[in-house]
Amino acid sequence: MPGADGIAGSIGPVAHSHRDLELFLSAVLHGRPWENDVSIPPLPWRPVGSDGFGAESLGWSGTQCPLRIGVMREDGKVRPLAPVRQALEDIVARFRCLPAVELVEMQPTWYNDHWNLIALDGEPMLPLTEWIANQAKAQDVHGTWKLKPQLACERDTFRARFMSDIKDRKIDVFYVLCTEYNPFPCSHGVTTLKQAQDPSGARCHDTRTRAVHGVRTPNLLTAGATAFTATTNFTGHPALTIPVGKLCPLPVDRVSAADDSILLPVGMMIVGKYWDETTLFRVADAWEGSYDWTALS
Repeated sequence: MPGADGIAGSIGPVAHSHRDLELFLSAVLHGRPWENDVSIPPLPWRPVGSDGFGAESLGWSGTQCPLRIGVMREDGKVRPLAPVRQALEDIVARFRCLPAVELVEMQPTWYNDHWNLIALDGEPMLPLTEWIANQAKAQDVHGTWKLKPQLACERDTFRARFMSDIKDRKIDVFYVLCTEYNPFPCSHGVTTLKQAQDPSGARCHDTRTRAVHGVRTPNLLTAGATAFTATTNFTGHPALTIPVGKLCPLPVDRVSAADDSILLPVGMMIVGKYWDETTLFRVADAWEGSYDWTALS
């Protein structure tokens, strides 16, 4: 509806390597799509070197120009499973060994503002997203017309705050947890909700399972936590997902409900600045140089 823009759609290619993704995106931009779509800024693909220089980029933001990477371990609402937290710790340890990288801890002080804005929208939700805003009240057409401009204004204000925080802390990109799988149809079954607990008693995550022929398997249609990826989707920042391993069996005293997640892939997301997708691939280069990706297949 004119004047009531939501989350803009974008391509999300999946490939064997980040080099394939870079080739795909550069080929798309070489086609000059802005000549057919006025909403696309006329920005051709701009190669950036490993030192952060190239096109209009003047190097990385760290002291003496190393790459400066932010790390968001938790969002303050949903605590990841222990193996996922360990995967992020492994990434941090590897990057600490690289002299050309600076690491910055990020605290999501803006988390509640983000979800409050989503709740204000009032749009009826599907079961998969119902938990996000505790079933916001439905709006009629006139209510939607009145509310949309307010939401757009508050959303843009939130985006400006988010971007200002990244700029003030001189962060080039930041790491955040994410899901790493393709969405696919899943048959419906009997679902039960359970909460995983870590030893401290804090909630790790919610997951729904379905009973199919007596076999208990995860039901992806009732996934319970998209908090980490939802924020960057809301702000519109470009992001690149990379594999970092699989969820392996753990002793019961560490995570009581990890059995439903065993062997699921663990992924991390590199989030960059607006219109600066090239930087994501340079960070992926640094990551690939410190890790054996073939071991993850």
